Order: sequence, then structure tokens, then C-alpha cells
Amino acid sequence: VNKLNVRFKDDAGRWGVPRMQQFQVVPPTDVPVDPAPPIAAAEYFIGDADPGVGHGTAITVAPGDAVDFDFIAATTGLAPGAYKLSVRFKDADGHWGFPRMEQFQVVPPTDVPVDPAPPIAAAEYFIGSNDPGVGQGTAIAVVPGDAVGVSFIAETDELPPGEHLLAVRFKDADGRWGFPRQRLFIVDGVRLTARVMLGGPFDPGTGLMHDSLRAHGLVPLTEPYTGLGHAHAGGGGDEATTADVLAATGSSAIVDWVMIELRDKTDATQVLATRAALVQRDGTVVDVDGSSPVRLWARPDEHHVVVRHRNHLGVMTAGPVMLTTTATGLDLTQAATPTYGTAAQDELGGTLVLWPGDAHADGAVRYTGGSNDRDPVLSFIGGAIPTSTVAAYANEDLNLDGLVRYTGAGNDRDIILQTVGGTVPTATRTEQVP
Repeated sequence: VNKLNVRFKDDAGRWGVPRMQQFQVVPPTDVPVDPAPPIAAAEYFIGDADPGVGHGTAITVAPGDAVDFDFIAATTGLAPGAYKLSVRFKDADGHWGFPRMEQFQVVPPTDVPVDPAPPIAAAEYFIGSNDPGVGQGTAIAVVPGDAVGVSFIAETDELPPGEHLLAVRFKDADGRWGFPRQRLFIVDGVRLTARVMLGGPFDPGTGLMHDSLRAHGLVPLTEPYTGLGHAHAGGGGDEATTADVLAATGSSAIVDWVMIELRDKTDATQVLATRAALVQRDGTVVDVDGSSPVRLWARPDEHHVVVRHRNHLGVMTAGPVMLTTTATGLDLTQAATPTYGTAAQDELGGTLVLWPGDAHADGAVRYTGGSNDRDPVLSFIGGAIPTSTVAAYANEDLNLDGLVRYTGAGNDRDIILQTVGGTVPTATRTEQVP
């Protein structure tokens, strides 16, 4: 006996709740059985403890391909309350099926039959998988009656954005509570339409980035930041796109993955939510569907916004930005958008771009000295023949053309020297993110 769980993910990267079905692996046979063997026996048990196949209480059935029967389950000795009744069947080959469960309630005996059932008198709800116990949920105002229609506003102010379970149950006029009914709901996050340029692939002549990584089929379908050791928060991580998104060409073609962080409005060192997203040639940062604003699981509020790339220095807004469930625009390519620190970005042809060259992904670009970013480029191509090239999706590919080069036209070493100033190789460029 085994359990098969299936769950689905939507275009925004949210995974749903797993749906479970049981199945049975039976010993192999050289003789296919078609049709299935008839039903030969049945049994039931009450409660959560399964006594094991063949050890329940037998139910008399007439063997056949389908059975229809009535039986009286033994409930003598059961105290009033809610119980589970499980029934399973055995076929003529001796294989037992999975138990099918129904809930029932034992009520106190009464000398006066109640018909119709007592009216509904109260209701309550709770959120999450931890049931506080009957009568301990949050009360819902109802008008007593045989049937009630309720409309209420559940308290969600303290819930983090994401998926949650809402459970509602009712109590009748005799004081008996029913079973909770659950529904999945989502507390929405905030949306951001950002624009950012990466200095490595940026072309001041066209005002666009090139998309060589995509054109060479090197952009991965799943974000790379988790594998590179970047910490995620607020439900971020493992975002994935599709081949159709990466097939788009033109100014909307995908250049690479970036990572967005939302930080506390008063303490900019505190990361509240992250999400990996895709940056297009024109600098627009889109969600994994290739077109939508990026959704992050954070409450509508003011946040410092950080945009990172795996081998560029990240940038953060100078002050908090108000984000809501309606997309907020943020153009980090323009000087009119204040950023944190000093010279947080480079300027190429009037456009602000992220500083390239951080092959170590340690928040600093160095041409010489310990932990410099030049040596990893040489090491990646083999370390012995500086004219070698290697095609790869790698941090050492600083201009994102899909080739790691140490010398020659389009090499990645020169980018490091240019970022640190171009004349003093011992200089260091440090990321302006606290």
C-alpha cells in the first residue's frame, strides 16, 4: 500500500496543497487479469486505529463485480461524539482495497425523537491546521434556523501573505458541533514593476542589453540563486519559468535571472521577502510568466527595494517605497530614482547600470589581491592557457555572452578592471547595500 501525492504550481510560482490518493503494488503475474476479480468480502472498523486487513468487523456481502449492501455497525459503548467509520473490500484473489472513510456522530439517547433535526444555533471559524477545539474558534454571528447563510469577514491582518486554510463549523440548538468545513484562500502580496540594466551585457548604442545567454540556450528554467547559496525569505526561492517564455525575442527577450529583496522600512538590513524574477533586454523585470509584474509575499507597506544579479553588484533604493497589491513602478536606470550609498551604479550613455565583475558574488569587485575576481576567470578556463574559452552559464561570464574568456576581444577580465576604475588595479568597488 502506497500513497501518491500530486500538487500544482501556478504561473506566479505558488504551489498548491498536495492531493493524496492511495494505490497498491501487487506481486507480478504472468497472466493478465481482465476483467478485475469480483468482490468477495468486506469489513469495517471505527476510529483512527486500523486493526489491519482481515481484522476488522466482517460485513456480509454477496460476491460479485459490484456489491450493494446495508449493514448495522456496532456502536454500543461509544460515548456521544464524532467518529470515523472505515469500510474496505477484498477481491477473489485475496487483495484488500483501501478503506473508505465516512464521519458520523453518536448523540445522547432521547425519549423524544427529534424530527426534523434541531436548528443551527451558532457558528465559528479558525484559520490554519491547528484546531483550537469546539467552541474555541472565532464566533460567527448567525440567525438560528434550519438553514443559515452566513457572511463574515475573517481576521487576516496578522497572517503572512500566502496560502491558508479557513475552517468553519456549526452548532445546533442541542449543543452538538458539526465537523469543520475547510477552504483554501490566499492573502495577496505586493506587486512591483522594476526596471534595471546589467552593466555586463548593456550596449549604450542601442540602450538595450544583449540576450546571448538566452540565444545560446543557457538561461536555466529554474532560478540559480538558491543553488548559489543566496538566502531567501517570505516564500521566495525555486521560482521557475518555461521554455516558451525563454523563446521570446526582441526587446522583451529574457537576458537572465535577477533577485528582488524587500527590506524593512525602518531597518534596511532586515530582509522580509525575496523573489527571483526575469530581466528583459529593455530592463523590465517580469515575473516567471515573462510579462506580469513581480509578486512578492509581503504586506502592503513601505519597503526598501534591492535588486541583485549573480555577478553584478546589487543596488537598493535610498528610501522605502510604498508597495501595494497594484503594481508599483520603480526605474533604477534613471538618476531621478535615488539609491543608497555612493556611486551605487555605473552610468553608460546616460543610463544607470549595475556594476559588473563580481565573479565571487561576495559584494565586492577586486582586480588584484586576496579574493580577487580575475583569478576565477582564469581558473574557469583551465588556468594554464589564457587564450582558452569555455561556453557556460557561469558567474565568471561577466558580460553574459555565454563564453568565459580571459584575453582577447570580449574578454571578462577587462570588465573587472573597468569596474574598479581602470587605472588603479589595486582599487576595490564595494556593493552599496547594507
